[in-house]
Amino acid sequence: MPKQHAVKARIDRLVGELGEGSAIPTERDLSERHGVARETVRQALRELLPEGRLRRRERGTVVAGPKPAQPLSLAGRTEGVRRQGRTPGRALVTLDRFHCCADAQDHHPRPSPS
Repeated sequence: MPKQHAVKARIDRLVGELGEGSAIPTERDLSERHGVARETVRQALRELLPEGRLRRRERGTVVAGPKPAQPLSLAGRTEGVRRQGRTPGRALVTLDRFHCCADAQDHHPRPSPS
């Protein structure tokens, strides 16, 4: 088993022992603890981040909370809004009209009315 995968498995176990929001040890501490290079630890952490197990903060990495479950649905937006008890609709927020420069008019002529 490559070192990176072994270190990832160990860090994953550590994450399971820590609570949500708990800081994990620094890369330096983890590399010393597992006897590997910091780059090996970085690679293991990079794999755990997209899995949702960890979250980066301004300083350090913390244990992420559970991801909210989003049920698989093939229904459209309208059906989803109705299921929430709301009324779907549209509203025009703004409409701005402006004159186009002659150069743009030459490249994009208006279609003739039919």
